[in-house]
Amino acid sequence: MIGNLLISELAHLAAVNDVIGGGISAPLVQFMKMKGYYKADIRISGVTAESFRIELENRNIRVFYLLTSGEGINKMKIPVNIYSGPLPFDVDVTKVSANYRDDHLQIILPFNKLAGGYFRDVKITH
Repeated sequence: MIGNLLISELAHLAAVNDVIGGGISAPLVQFMKMKGYYKADIRISGVTAESFRIELENRNIRVFYLLTSGEGINKMKIPVNIYSGPLPFDVDVTKVSANYRDDHLQIILPFNKLAGGYFRDVKITH
């Protein structure tokens, strides 16, 4: 009896949350530092590999997907932002790559030569 009531309440809560949230699935984003690179692992229910986009511009990264709305001549693709912000200083932007496997988007951000740190003694002139 309590099990059926709980299932009913959870279903109602999910329906309310779906309406409040606009029906868009929330992304699960995991960012990890590995040996030699950072890895971003992104999962979003109902989003296909073809819908994801990644843009790099001036050491900033933007990850989003295109949500299709409408039909026929009213069909539109609306960008939905997942992450937008600066890349870490130790990422080699020329070697950033991505792959899609098992409903996961993985972004690989390899380290550059500054990853081990940087030190320079600056001479002061007078």
